[in-house]
Amino acid sequence: MKNGRLGAATNVITIAVAAFLLFGPQGPILRWLADRKATRAMELLVRTQFEQVNAGSRLGGQAGPVDLVLFSDYECPFCQIQDSIMQAMIQTDHNLSIAFRHFPLPSHAAAPAAARLAACAGAEGHFAEAHRSLFLTPSWKADVAKLQEVVEHLDIPNKAIVQTCIDEMKSEVSVQSDLELGRMLGVHATPTWLYRTGVSAGLLSADSLRSLIAISRRSEGT
Repeated sequence: MKNGRLGAATNVITIAVAAFLLFGPQGPILRWLADRKATRAMELLVRTQFEQVNAGSRLGGQAGPVDLVLFSDYECPFCQIQDSIMQAMIQTDHNLSIAFRHFPLPSHAAAPAAARLAACAGAEGHFAEAHRSLFLTPSWKADVAKLQEVVEHLDIPNKAIVQTCIDEMKSEVSVQSDLELGRMLGVHATPTWLYRTGVSAGLLSADSLRSLIAISRRSEGT
């Protein structure tokens, strides 16, 4: 009898401990619910504020509605892969329009300077060119001074204007504004895509990206 009672008590204790581990403040169930709640809040914010969020520098089509918003980091290897996929799609879909937002990660020391360069070039109407150059000439990642070479190869009549903008960090406010927007929306990694009805974090295949574009276009105006 005593052994039976002891076994029953042990089972109760085991169940209680397991329940606490699962449903307690640090348990996976509540963490999952909290993460899901945060994701839904983020998606609601994107749906209601998409027209304001998509005001970043454009890649692809310059006229017409923006299809997707991309938060990216020029030093992020996944962002580089994502850009190659995106550029191939831009070549075949001339209506595709991406709003780019700077989100240099703290772990990437050279990324903020690269973002400032792209923003300075954008102020002169050459954002897309600078954007591609930063991904195609990665030597600056090991030596930020080599960003000057990126500027020198840009097809801009007066490169001194861009260089002065970079030297005086005139685009810092723009880059920080994108960062703050991303943080407000819950962005914490790159690449992160925003479409008209939600958010997708992480590297996307071409097929997945096409699906997001289709969803966003179907939702336009609704």
